[in-house]
Amino acid sequence: MFHVPFALLGAVRKIAGGRRAAKSRTELRGQGELPKDPFIPDHYIEWLPLAYWKILADKHHKDIDLIYASGPPFSVHLLGYLLKAKLKKPLVLEYRDVLTDDPYNKSFEIKEKANRFLEKLFVKNADAIVSVSQPIIDQVLEKHGLQNLKAKCFEIPSAFDPKDFQRVDATLPASNQFVISLTTTLYGARRPDILFSTLSKLKSDGVFDGIEFLLNIYGYNDVDRFQGQLEKLGIQDIVQFKGFIPHADCLAILKGSTFNLDLGEQDFDYPTLPFHYWEYLGTGTKVLHFGFSNHYKAKFTAGNGIGIILPIEDPARIYDILAGFVREFKEGTLDTKLDPEVVAAQTWVSRVGLLAKIIRAIEHNKKNR
Repeated sequence: MFHVPFALLGAVRKIAGGRRAAKSRTELRGQGELPKDPFIPDHYIEWLPLAYWKILADKHHKDIDLIYASGPPFSVHLLGYLLKAKLKKPLVLEYRDVLTDDPYNKSFEIKEKANRFLEKLFVKNADAIVSVSQPIIDQVLEKHGLQNLKAKCFEIPSAFDPKDFQRVDATLPASNQFVISLTTTLYGARRPDILFSTLSKLKSDGVFDGIEFLLNIYGYNDVDRFQGQLEKLGIQDIVQFKGFIPHADCLAILKGSTFNLDLGEQDFDYPTLPFHYWEYLGTGTKVLHFGFSNHYKAKFTAGNGIGIILPIEDPARIYDILAGFVREFKEGTLDTKLDPEVVAAQTWVSRVGLLAKIIRAIEHNKKNR
């Protein structure tokens, strides 16, 4: 019964929007668009009542020691808050993204106000706040004037599992192929225009002569959106959109690539790292990051010795960096391997200890109350 209004609204949208409404969120994202979600805190709210009831109906629910709510979707934070109120158990909130003021998902003002109210309520009542990046924590506390709660906030970045890469063999390119792989959707502020222009100049200057240089782009992308640009720049032969491929095949390709490329946003400094970034690390190869050198992603990459920055603000520098790599590749001196200690520091093994420390601190506080 709770689901009926949501189903009806979906049907009305489909009728009113015609063919456009039939597009999936993935297709819209590939075209740089996303539909506005009117629900508070998000459209997963329809799942919450049944989830709440199922947990309380479980005969073991009184044995729960701790509630860990990870968002998005942020309806999970609301579920965690309600369960804490009911069960009187400690609550840990995890932010893998931002709830309010998200530049990729700009909401109606009334929804933003409601979500800000909820977010402040959640943060004040949580026993600990965990986020994948310190900037998210800082923004949340500053936004709600809760800087006094900083002691219960912790940064635990994402990571990768080495076992994922041990299960696949590298798909190696030909010996004369310099291959850069990019696995993402080019949407919103992820614009490769400057990179494409630089590749065009490198090609016309003869830097790629004698080798086969390739930038292969995998994932859901609107190829038609870029085709005219590639043809105008004369790089349609070296920049190729490969579409979506199975995950294991993707990992095999990443393991065999000369470099793997990450694209940062140009219009704003988004304070998280995408999932593909961590898979790049799993290959043991230095990451190429195309973005502003003073943004979060670039600072994390440079500060942790993970890779090389291709600075959007300095196209001439991008040209020199790529030309240098190609020259070394031709000479047989190119070294793309990451320090094994750097790689090991970004696995889940290092993160588990941080989480255990937080949980032990919560348990200690409970005993001292």
